[in-house]
Amino acid sequence: MKIHKLPTQAGTKGEPRILTTAKINFPGAVIRFGSTHLDAQKADSNRQLQIQEINRIAADEKLHFIIAGDFNDIPGSAVINELDKQFIRTCQQCDPTIPIKNPKKAIDFIAFTPSSKFKVVQTKVLNGIIASDHLPVVAELSGTGISASK
Repeated sequence: MKIHKLPTQAGTKGEPRILTTAKINFPGAVIRFGSTHLDAQKADSNRQLQIQEINRIAADEKLHFIIAGDFNDIPGSAVINELDKQFIRTCQQCDPTIPIKNPKKAIDFIAFTPSSKFKVVQTKVLNGIIASDHLPVVAELSGTGISASK
């Protein structure tokens, strides 16, 4: 397991953020799995710095890489557009994940590096499961028989 500290712009408020990664050994496959929670403050600059660092880490990774997390931004935002430069999200028209009652925004995603041989079988948001202030996202990937959940 590796813990990568993510940057925060000097002078902005926000909690320290990390990307945690682990090498997962499956029969016939080894992947890198990462989990993160980007800055929840309204400082988009922190999230932008953080996703750029995640993309840099992913670019250096030799293994197939799956990432899941709370990116605190919606599709079409600068942060998610940056994520999409290095990763393929398992959904392009993603169901909303927050708030858990009457969700309106999709800010939680599972994604994989383009060089991976993964194909998305399905992605779904699980309604009625209260594990946090977000609804869980589940993606089933084929090609290696691996599925990932956030």
